Amino acid sequence: MCKISDKIKFCTCDLSGIEDLKNYWILHRYDSEKGYEIIGEIILPFFISPDILKHNKDILLKRLNEPGVFDIELSLKSKDRLQIHLCWGEEEYDYGFVFENKQWVECEYDFFDWSYNHVEAEHGTIEIPFETLDK
Repeated sequence: MCKISDKIKFCTCDLSGIEDLKNYWILHRYDSEKGYEIIGEIILPFFISPDILKHNKDILLKRLNEPGVFDIELSLKSKDRLQIHLCWGEEEYDYGFVFENKQWVECEYDFFDWSYNHVEAEHGTIEIPFETLDK
């Protein structure tokens, strides 16, 4: 089982897509003209213990609001959303954050809801995503 590292870093990539990455982030930008619905099937995430989930969310929120967490300066706007996708072993989880009042705050990641009013603005890979725990 892994906890998120307090040294996690979000790097931009010159990639055509992120489909082949295990650990990645996507900045979703609000677009008032988009507004279309997506129909599909929701796949529930693997179980993560509440203690690990709380630790991970706390670390991510702390790091996101520190300077230098991204390798470049992003021009963030109100309503921007950040999806952080992490994979360890067979387990995957998506964390969600929204940019409000010049800081990141936690929000629920919902693929369908986010796709309805947002477009992908930036994406990248994640360096030093985990600290390994003793089993």
